Amino acid sequence: KATSSLLTANSEYGTFDVNVSALGATPVFFSLENLMWTVLSTTGSDLNTCKTPLDPCQTIQGAISKAPIGDTIYVAEGTYTSSGEEVVKNDKGLSLSGGWTANFDTQTGYSTIDGENTRRGITMTSGQYVAVMDRFIVTNGVATSNGGGILVSNGNTLKIINSTISNNFAVNGGGIYADASTALVIVYSTINNN
Repeated sequence: KATSSLLTANSEYGTFDVNVSALGATPVFFSLENLMWTVLSTTGSDLNTCKTPLDPCQTIQGAISKAPIGDTIYVAEGTYTSSGEEVVKNDKGLSLSGGWTANFDTQTGYSTIDGENTRRGITMTSGQYVAVMDRFIVTNGVATSNGGGILVSNGNTLKIINSTISNNFAVNGGGIYADASTALVIVYSTINNN
């Protein structure tokens, strides 16, 4: 009997029909979906599936709306904005991996979440999830209450790695506001001028 908790499609993205058989055993048929949630500000579209580097979303929020809880979204270098209350609302405990090149093969830079001095950068206020953001710049976020750059509350946990939170404004916690029920972990990151 052979088992595997991990099947890969050799770095190929898409859906694959798999037929597994062994001498004397009943064949097993299943589908394997190998995907990589991707966002590219310059050529992506939120109408895309966002499941492969060749079919990226344009906005981080577009990919969040399609990704399942707890997954990872890969974000290409570029500046990401929005017309809503925040640029990113992470209500699914998703990890955001920024700074990828346009073809998503190398992580060399940073992705910028820009509140345009009009809205908050990131909100994480529902679900009691654990999320990670790596290689982001969160800037120009504004809130009339808490957390101009980032607002974390209601039992959520956010780990910020290799990122910069700067030039954000709010009444409380211009850069980051995390209420008493949350856990905030900051690793190799800079928080300044908030």
